[in-house]
Amino acid sequence: MTAISDQHWRCLCDRINAYLRRRVYDPNRVEDLLQETLLRIAKQARPIGSIRNAEAWAIRIARNVLVDDLRKNKAKLEEFVDQIPSEEEREANFNSDVGRWLVGYVSELPKVYGEAVRLADLEGVPQMEAAKRIGISYSGFKSRVQRGRAMIKELIQECCRLELDTRGNIVNYTARSREKCSC
Repeated sequence: MTAISDQHWRCLCDRINAYLRRRVYDPNRVEDLLQETLLRIAKQARPIGSIRNAEAWAIRIARNVLVDDLRKNKAKLEEFVDQIPSEEEREANFNSDVGRWLVGYVSELPKVYGEAVRLADLEGVPQMEAAKRIGISYSGFKSRVQRGRAMIKELIQECCRLELDTRGNIVNYTARSREKCSC
């Protein structure tokens, strides 16, 4: 029977806590779930030090605690679903602002990349059709679009610091430099 060190135990608790925090937004609930997980670990017949991969084992117990909690509290789950942002709330971001900047950034690109991005992203022309229109292969056109997008991303990142939400929407931005900056 192997004992587990205090340092290893604290590290394990921190990992479980981090796992739960990534899945549960209410800190009080995270604390309750952590305590329940630790209780289940303590009730195990064999000591944690004798388990081959104690971290994975403990995370599995935390996952089971979380699933059990969700099953017990279906009303809370339904309440959570009701809190999903409405269409209007989802639109409360800066995507359209940054989208307007793209026109300026596209004009700064070398002509071959700017034309590809303009056709594909700004005009919405299907890439196969756009490739035929400018007389290059489909894969060549896709490469130009990808390179152009990467260049625009670099230009934007040089100019602004963007903050994104979990869905990739721009929720805030701040200018890094004032020269040649659209934001």
